Amino acid sequence: MESVILLNENRGSGSPTSPGGCSSAEETLRLEGCLSAERQLLSFVRGYPREGRTMLLYGASGSAFIYLAKLAAKENPRWEVNYVRMKHFLGRSSGRDCQKELQSLFTTDKGKVKMVFFYLLDTIYGNTLAPEETEYAQRFRRELPDYLRRAVSSENEELAVVASARKPWLLQRDLEPLFERWVHVGLPGSAERMRLIKAHIGQVPCSLSDANMLQLSRMTEDYTYSEIGNVVEEAHLGPFKRIEAATHFRQVERQWEVCAPTDRGAVQLSWETMKPTDVKEPVVYADLLDGFVKVELRRTDKELARMEETQKAHPERKKQD
Repeated sequence: MESVILLNENRGSGSPTSPGGCSSAEETLRLEGCLSAERQLLSFVRGYPREGRTMLLYGASGSAFIYLAKLAAKENPRWEVNYVRMKHFLGRSSGRDCQKELQSLFTTDKGKVKMVFFYLLDTIYGNTLAPEETEYAQRFRRELPDYLRRAVSSENEELAVVASARKPWLLQRDLEPLFERWVHVGLPGSAERMRLIKAHIGQVPCSLSDANMLQLSRMTEDYTYSEIGNVVEEAHLGPFKRIEAATHFRQVERQWEVCAPTDRGAVQLSWETMKPTDVKEPVVYADLLDGFVKVELRRTDKELARMEETQKAHPERKKQD
């Protein structure tokens, strides 16, 4: 199945190709907002099947789910992590046998522990499905509980199921008790948000002060890893727009920077006649503010409240000494 990736085939190299994938900047950082979920997922893998056979990871960050799936794939060579991209799974559903494909997903090989990792399982319960996806999604929703019941009750110690969801309240009620552990995946903290902003800016010249960084960290308090990346991506367009619109430049340290016609050393030039390496135009605080305005949170106040309700309804296990 094209929509299923065996993560262990490329152990530790690259990300699954899917919406919300980790960027190279995120790959170089340990996602601290995920640390609690990371500990619980690795405990689940190391203690399997004593720690249970099924788990639901829920939270706002899709890239955090991918990060955690890759951690699970690296943890134990006996585990095969089958990463199921639900949107892709549904998008290629025409003419396929849902029951046969579920049976294939839940079939294990001797000598290996198979983890079926559903990326954004709540996708099939939302109201954004295309007409050609709806019929397959209905069959999938109808069949999945039976397969999860078998996974939970079976004496087979070669199958684990982990699902992720941004909106866990969309899942049908009979699924809830079939996930033995519910684990909330958090958002980046203040210091991590500043590191993420710096990592996404990378080697691009930047004139932001520490006070600017602190203010941006406060402004992005409820943002996910990918949303912070999107803010900086929008900010990167600022220098290009200024260079494209500029009529005059002045030379600073063998490079040209945008200036006003009245500035000392101003030379009338066009960006079309210049090499990219000849131009020096930093990202400024206003660029980040512009990116912040353009990148809106994907979650409403109602959804934030629903997430809090879900956390209260499914308290996480306390760490055992």
